[in-house]
Amino acid sequence: AEKDITGMSNNMLRIFKEKGLASALGERGRKRITDFFTLEKHLDTLENAITKSIDTCFMNTEPLVSIIMPTYNRADLIGETLESVQNQTYQNWECIISDDFSTDKTMDSIKRFVNGDSRFIVSKNMKTKGAPGARNTGVEISRGSFLIFLDSDDLLHPDCLSNRINEFKKNSHCDFLVFSTIEFKNIIDDTNILVNVNTTQDTIARFLMMDVPWVIMSPIWKRESFLKIGQWKEEILSWQDLYIHLRALLKNFKYLYYSNVDNYWSINSDTYSINNSSEDF
Repeated sequence: AEKDITGMSNNMLRIFKEKGLASALGERGRKRITDFFTLEKHLDTLENAITKSIDTCFMNTEPLVSIIMPTYNRADLIGETLESVQNQTYQNWECIISDDFSTDKTMDSIKRFVNGDSRFIVSKNMKTKGAPGARNTGVEISRGSFLIFLDSDDLLHPDCLSNRINEFKKNSHCDFLVFSTIEFKNIIDDTNILVNVNTTQDTIARFLMMDVPWVIMSPIWKRESFLKIGQWKEEILSWQDLYIHLRALLKNFKYLYYSNVDNYWSINSDTYSINNSSEDF
């Protein structure tokens, strides 16, 4: 930038010399030309700083959303998931990536996001604790007023956070809100199968019959409400989200269900948080 300023002021002085006006300009005139271009540079810097400050202040008027993401050996998948977080139209979020002692190149896949965006925060377990333990670590680190649990192979619609926070503003009496989820194998909409169809049947009964009304990233939780449930049970190795959702329902938490789809559940990978057996539950 300093080189550009020197170049612009020298060009102006050269023009004065070519016009035969250099002597008339004098030392004071030459200094004023240099000062002018320096001032222009500082004004541009000041304008950029003010714009950034206004954007930051506006962002911080919105509640912070903590996205808790456990991961284990997902080097080939986690990048797309993190991109779906980074592409959110809602800006005031943090993504806590809780690595459960991965042995592949998952950390390498994460680094480019962490290095380029301070909203991504990594915690690495020193031993494998399982998805529930990794989520507990993420909750402990998180600072958000709202929590979303997102597995490292699933995806969010760009307007996911924006829509969810807007609905919470209108329904602040709720403990959590539930949004619809679509399955996908390789790309979004390649199955177009709705995971959590809302019915008139009792929700607790549906969970107990394994007719799962919603999956782990379908809800957004009010932080203080989620903490009343307690931690994720680390000894439960499968269907952990079923357990946590039943706990919320048995505590008579208030919630609303929305039919609009804002998240996508991968069914084409070895699922880290849930499997097809209920023997551990």
